[in-house]
Amino acid sequence: MKEHEMVNFKQLKGSGNFYFIRHGQSTANIEKIIQGHLNCPLSGTGRRQAEQAGTWLKDKKIDKILTSPLDRAKTTAELIAEETGCCTTEVVPNLIELDTGVFSGYSLKEAAEKFPVDYMNFYLYSWEGVRKAESKKHIYNRAVNHWEYLFLLFNSGKRNIVSVSHAGLIQWLIKASFGHREWLPLFPMTNCGIFQFAVRNMPIETFGKTSFPNKSTSAAGRPDVNILSSSENTEYTYRCEWKLINYHADQALK
Repeated sequence: MKEHEMVNFKQLKGSGNFYFIRHGQSTANIEKIIQGHLNCPLSGTGRRQAEQAGTWLKDKKIDKILTSPLDRAKTTAELIAEETGCCTTEVVPNLIELDTGVFSGYSLKEAAEKFPVDYMNFYLYSWEGVRKAESKKHIYNRAVNHWEYLFLLFNSGKRNIVSVSHAGLIQWLIKASFGHREWLPLFPMTNCGIFQFAVRNMPIETFGKTSFPNKSTSAAGRPDVNILSSSENTEYTYRCEWKLINYHADQALK
């Protein structure tokens, strides 16, 4: 995929599911510390959240679990792997959190006091206004590159893939799928919230025989069906859907 090109899901043939999960609660989350690339462990609550997310995924036939290199995500991925029986996890550098620049290690209140100009610019320009923070162009390209890797895995036969990452990066994985390149809007996301992107790209002759979650409504709330021809002159239906599975894993399992 070229720089700043919208993700083309018509490259995928067949059915599959991409699950994107924010890490469990970290010790820094409790203190409302801006982490960015800081390496903070999971809290006890965070470990339980990860186990519960793994329980939810247990019957989803997970083929692969990818994770950010930061410990709060790696531990979440390892706990999910134990629950699902998908024994190994793969560290993927592109899944690391947004670099939050000079705000890293401070609460938002502390950052406002220590860096008043950056704080004012933050509210005007989001992270683009914070010194040493990652630019939207860079994080967008990271998200597109991760989609490209997911495509390679999908086309190699891995059809149910989990990516454990961070709130900042998952925002951009969602946006990149639409070709959106701005900081806003933001999607609601808490620790171990699960997003599913379902793909049902099927040959015409099998259309109607393959189930699709929630009667296949698109992110815009309407049916998303397009009939096109592949290079092999086989007609396909192209269907995909974003879905927030649960906001709090512990609540969803009660």
